[in-house]
Amino acid sequence: MFPGGTYIADPSSAVLVPSPSPGSPSPSPQMGPGGPPGFYGLSYDRKYSRWLAVPYNWITPDSSRYAFPTGDAVHVVDLASGTVTDLGQGHSWSIVGVQAAGVYVVQPNVAGLWLLPFSGVPVEVAKTGWWQAVSATAAYGTETSAVPQGVANTIIRLDLATGAIEAWFTRDGAQSTVAGFDAGGSPIMLVYYFNDGSEVWDATSPGQATPILGQQAEGLSVNGSLLGDAHGIWMAVYYQYAYAGNQQEMVLYVPGQGVYGMANINGTLAGSCL
Repeated sequence: MFPGGTYIADPSSAVLVPSPSPGSPSPSPQMGPGGPPGFYGLSYDRKYSRWLAVPYNWITPDSSRYAFPTGDAVHVVDLASGTVTDLGQGHSWSIVGVQAAGVYVVQPNVAGLWLLPFSGVPVEVAKTGWWQAVSATAAYGTETSAVPQGVANTIIRLDLATGAIEAWFTRDGAQSTVAGFDAGGSPIMLVYYFNDGSEVWDATSPGQATPILGQQAEGLSVNGSLLGDAHGIWMAVYYQYAYAGNQQEMVLYVPGQGVYGMANINGTLAGSCL
């Protein structure tokens, strides 16, 4: 709890996604990362005062619906009614993000980006690219699925309105991935240097970014996605020091001020703060 930084367990957070209906193409939820079948993460929906067993980027911006995948469909739960709708039947999908228009997905080991509208037929948004995250206006990813070891990659941006693709962010001597978005919708980058150092950057425009955390810090890792809200950018971090032990911490980056330690825990971010 903030501002004290204390931890209190909430028994109501022991949740799973609902099992799809018997007529659904996939009657049993898959095993989510780090949990039992039916658990894909943990988020808190403040609008309905409910814990949800999915990452917060699988929830619509208005908090009214959330999505989760099974073997050959994506299922959307309406929180007001409890109804479950099946989208994209007949394909195995990975969810990149959920927005007001629908669920943005990719097919494993296949280039391109698809939109599964909440009503209507699937739309192929891009035939190329390997996409990692989606905001309300753009998708971010890489041109290729991988680059040779020791070669820096470049994060690209796809404009969802025009389809235009442009180079957005790269760091020499490092691999970069998109870990979340700040409050304005700019992507936050995790940068892993080939010499084992790590950094976090806020990439606000093509070729322009603000360093947040790291300075090629050895032993720095980030637990899960990062989250931006009106307070700044929240991160659950872990430091591994060569001679001084380890430290885990929940930190907040405030633009123009710096990074503040908020709690000596390393949990998963479940949603923005008021």
